[in-house]
Parts: sequence; C-alpha cells; structure tokens
Amino acid sequence: MNSQKKDEWELPKLYSSFGFQDDSRFLPSDPDNRNIDSEFMGVQFYPYLAPSENPIFAACSPKHVLICRISPKTRPANAHPVEILDEIRDGEELSNNWTVTWAMAEDATPLLCISGQDAKIKVYDVVKKSCTETLVGHGDDVNDLKTSPSDPLIIASASRDTTVRVWSLKLQHKAQPCMYILGGDAHQYDLLTLAFHQNGRYILSSGHDQIINLWTLTGELPSESKSTTQPTQIFYPHFSTSEVHSALIDCVAFFGDLVLSRACYEQKIVLWSIDGFDSTETLPSREDAPSNYDQNIPTRSAFSTGSKRFSRHLELQTKGVGQAGEMFYMRFGIYAYPGKYPILAFGNAKSKVFFWDFQRLRAFHIFMRDVKRGQRPRALDWFPAVKPKGRNPSSRFGSRETGTSDSSDRQSTYKDGALATWNDKYGMTNPTKLLAPHHTALLPTKDDFVARQASWSPSGEWCVVVGSGSQCAILRRRKEG
Repeated sequence: MNSQKKDEWELPKLYSSFGFQDDSRFLPSDPDNRNIDSEFMGVQFYPYLAPSENPIFAACSPKHVLICRISPKTRPANAHPVEILDEIRDGEELSNNWTVTWAMAEDATPLLCISGQDAKIKVYDVVKKSCTETLVGHGDDVNDLKTSPSDPLIIASASRDTTVRVWSLKLQHKAQPCMYILGGDAHQYDLLTLAFHQNGRYILSSGHDQIINLWTLTGELPSESKSTTQPTQIFYPHFSTSEVHSALIDCVAFFGDLVLSRACYEQKIVLWSIDGFDSTETLPSREDAPSNYDQNIPTRSAFSTGSKRFSRHLELQTKGVGQAGEMFYMRFGIYAYPGKYPILAFGNAKSKVFFWDFQRLRAFHIFMRDVKRGQRPRALDWFPAVKPKGRNPSSRFGSRETGTSDSSDRQSTYKDGALATWNDKYGMTNPTKLLAPHHTALLPTKDDFVARQASWSPSGEWCVVVGSGSQCAILRRRKEG
C-alpha cells in the first residue's frame, strides 16, 4: 500500500437500482386491516467464491428469500445485471424472516441459514433446494445470524430471548447442534445484533438494553470436538458496557480488534476499542470474567483493571435515519478483509448510501503526521493539495508536494490549499467530532428508501443495499472493464 493510485481509491458508484417482487400479499393484516409493508430486511453475499467468479447474494423479506447473481460481463445485451437463481418461500404463518447468513457443508455444498419471528433457524441446501435441518432452542425471534470467519460450519444467533447461541452444522453434531449458550443476566432486553471476531473465538452482542457485551468461546470449538451432549453455558462476558451509546443498538462489528457500533436516535456510528484487549494473546479464562453483581458499574472488563476501560476513536455522522432519528434495525456493512482497502457502507432512511474509506483516514493521518514533523509527506492522488506559489531551491524537500523545508511554512502552504477542509473530512484528532461521509450515493427512488442492511462481495467490488418497498441498490467500487 505504498502507492495510492486513483483507481485504488475509487469509491462506490450506483450500478443498478430496482425493485424485487412485492411480497405484501403473503403477509397478514394488522388489527386495523392495513397490510404490513413488504421490505427486504437482510442481505448477505456468499463469501466462499473465488474473486474471479460472479458474486452471489441472498436477500430476505418476511415471506421469501431470493438468491441472486450479479453478472456484469456475461449477461446478454440489454439484460438485467442481476439474475435470480432461486426463490425460497416458507408457508408457515410465523416464519417472518429477519436475517440470513451463508455457511458451507463438509462436502463444500453452499448452505443458507434463515431465521426470524418463529425462533427457528432453517438450513437450506442451495444445490438440492431443500431445507435439510431446523435448529430449535431459542424462545423468541431470532434477529441476527452470523457465520464464524474461522469456520463455515459454525453459526451464531442473537435472539429476543436475550441469549446468543452458537451452533455447529457438522454431521456428527446433528443430535446436539447447539454448542454454546451465552446468557445469564448479561442482557436485559431483546438482542438485535451480534458479530464474530476474525479468529472465531470472540463474539459481540447488543440490542435494546444499550449494552454491548464481548464473550469468549472458551474450551473446544465444534471443529475440535467430536461430540457433545449438552451446550456449554457462559453466564458472564469478559467485557460489558452501557457507556458507548445512550439508545438501543442495532448493529455491531469487529474491525480488527476495534469495534464499530450504531445506536438508534444518535445518528452516528462509533469506532472504539476495549482497553487491554489483544486477540493475539492467550484467551482469558472463564473465571476472569467480571460478574454483574453490581449493576451500578456501567463498564466491566477482564482486560483492563484501571479506571479507563474503553477508548473512543471516531464518530461517523449518519444523517437521515427518521424524523427524530428513531428508525432502527438499520445495519451498516464493513469490508475489512486482510490486505484490502477497508470501507464502511450505511444506507439511511432518505434514499442515500454513505461510505467511509478507512484507508484514506489512515493515509491522511500519516500525511499530516509527516507535515507536522517537517518531513516530506507521501503524495496522495486523491488529496488535492495546492502547489505552493514559490519554491525554495535550497530545500531538501523542495518539490511540488512540499514546497519549503520549514515546517511552519509548509503547513501554511497546505492550509492555504485544502488542509483545513480535508482535515474536517479525514482528521482523527478529535474522537467526538462527527465525520461526514467521504462519499454519498443517491438512489433514484420515487419514495424515500429505508435501507435495512448493506453487504459487500468478497472482492470488495460490489456493495448491495436492500430495504423498504422491496428495493435493492447495487453499487460498484471499480470502473467498468
């Protein structure tokens, strides 16, 4: 990443926007005999394809799930860029779908896991086009499903019953697929979101109670265990806080060892870290987890014994999430594969999709550090620094990038150009200052589009956002060809 080319820094642009089949006729009516609006609640790309293959994603509405493929190069002229490969429809009255995740069977068969109001997790064999397993155990709606990045046979579910369950899809665990129950009194109200760490050993959970918990999967993982007779119950997380947000939390994610989280009403996404947490160190033991005996302690941690338990780093501004910011179950998508340029996407309730490029944040931070140190900063093609009017021939940094060798002169030269404006957009010195999106895509919809979830293809080239009115927006990060 020593050179930054314009194509590498290109932010996503709208590729296609369209509506899927309106599914409202399959939904029941409310007590006032008004039809419940049909919308797509979740979307996930299949993560196990080679980068050269056309990406496949699944989008779920309350009453059906569509499996689709983006075919930009192989489609005939004037054909739609998205091909519907399959439609999954469940006739059970309470099977309103809220969330999907992809997994992979031991023979490499793609599996799609679907869940929602009926508290069941249904596992579909995409090749056979049939439900091969139903995971039962939760006592209420399942609002989020995630697959372990370290093992495609492990999934986790977050439920309105305030627990997280971890499941194995291995055949040898078919009699008892539930491996862990994360619960106790750690959460007080409905869970809405969870996230796996890249190493598969840590899980974040959050929801209506404004609490974010970090759990450690101690002991044997399903990939290491031959069989189990009952789930391992974990009552206490190793980290718990209610101080990051002041409203219900509907989306959390790991970004390396950092955490991203969003809360309803606040109109922002927060990037923060757990002090002392290092995923490369030995796993903490179950006995290290602090108890929740004293409910007056808002943050408890096994990773830090000092008064400071977590640190805020960035706050990203997400305008347009309802009249008073009250819209919830709106989930951002972070593309953060190792060695790739990380980027975050979030769709609001006003037909806009926001993007923040974390690599630009890092590069601008290094750029400003070098300027302040009086060093020659690395040129960035996307940063329009103004050329200095004069040039000091004796300067060892005398060039179009830096001008004079004096640090204060160089800073004033850049300030005369674009430094002040770009510092507002990419500066990270003030962790409570809201950073506006680096790029905004406006969707051509007749009515306001409420985005429910954003998802990235494994290559980072495609971003799909789904939401109200059975609408789907496809954005592309690179140029055609």
